[in-house]
Amino acid sequence: MKTLCLALVLAAQIPLARAADSFVAHEWGTFTSVQGADGNLLSWHPLQSSELPAFVHDWLSEGSNSALARLGPIAPGTGKYTIISLQRMETPVIYFYSDRQRTVDVSVGFPDGFVTEWYPQIDQIGPAIAAQASTNHVCRDSRIHWANVTVSPAGKSVDAATELPCDPAGGHYFAARNTDSALLHVNAWDTGATESEKFLFYRGVGNFSTPLRASINSDGRIALANTGTNALTHLLLLNLRDGSGTISMVEHLEPGQSLAGVAPATVLDKTNLATLVGRMMTTSLINEGLYPREAAAMVATWTDSWFAEDGMRVLYVLPRAWTDATLPITLSPAPENIVRVMVGRAEIITPSRVQHLHDEVGKWAYDSSPGARDHVAADMKQLGRFVDPTWQLASKGLDPMAVDFGSNVLRTLVVPSNVHAAVN
Repeated sequence: MKTLCLALVLAAQIPLARAADSFVAHEWGTFTSVQGADGNLLSWHPLQSSELPAFVHDWLSEGSNSALARLGPIAPGTGKYTIISLQRMETPVIYFYSDRQRTVDVSVGFPDGFVTEWYPQIDQIGPAIAAQASTNHVCRDSRIHWANVTVSPAGKSVDAATELPCDPAGGHYFAARNTDSALLHVNAWDTGATESEKFLFYRGVGNFSTPLRASINSDGRIALANTGTNALTHLLLLNLRDGSGTISMVEHLEPGQSLAGVAPATVLDKTNLATLVGRMMTTSLINEGLYPREAAAMVATWTDSWFAEDGMRVLYVLPRAWTDATLPITLSPAPENIVRVMVGRAEIITPSRVQHLHDEVGKWAYDSSPGARDHVAADMKQLGRFVDPTWQLASKGLDPMAVDFGSNVLRTLVVPSNVHAAVN
């Protein structure tokens, strides 16, 4: 993994493209929601999450940001694993391109959610508990603020291989560095150290709807409805299972438009499917304004999640107006151009997966053999981080004993020991 980190850092220094403007900002990220076959959003725990490097900050980490741990909205000793929400805002990154060194302030609001992780260190973050909201680095409103970010043009008097942090964990994180973006420096208020990165990174959770409703018809086809006020574009429908998958594409969905059922158009093995969909997604992201290397970095970040995990999902580009309302951003000084491309991921819990887990828990709940729990645990592990919402649906109709049995298996399966009690 250390070799991977270094390779990505070195690749990030190769000047394959130059921005036409003297100062521009580009951002990409993902919003993930989970829906039942009826299209209704489910609140869920992300019981498995892509691993982040140890140097990334959050509300609760010990060490450099322990001061925030005493002020945050999450009780110490619990953390993101205990948060139930409708949306996971995953890995937004903000790149800068500049013809000279300059200093910029960046503030991103999140009115219907809050940020849980970030890097480099922020100047202010919120929301805080009211009693502590006067603290210099914590504010009442929900936002994240980086002050005095130094933007150093790529390739000018910097050694990215030595200035960027690395860590054996967090492979998803490092793929985002493989761009031509400027190097950023922030003087951390808590340690006095200079933290450097190729982008500003943040993650969060929220309770709001995305503008796509996806459901499953009785014939197994996906029905789509645009519930928002702006057109949705580049919709990819994927269904992967046991080494192969189907894909179909809807290029445009107008506000209020519904499609009764989209039939799968292509059947491929997972490797060829990931290659094809990766190309399609990269093209879509470039068409939305990202530079080619940014689009490739985003696809590389999420390839094993978007195109390899078993399950049914819809990937689509969220409207810029929706992004600006959900994550209002202020940059000072203002760039000559700012591009923001967010991808929505609607994960659909299929009736077959729900029924299988329902039947297996109902079968093994009354088996006293030592392997009963292991059998159910193996089935749950196959569901990955979406096991929690699947269990919410599968537990319906089971008697109390079976529900307790299944919940106990889930509680001890993938959740850290300090938050076992939070999962029901």
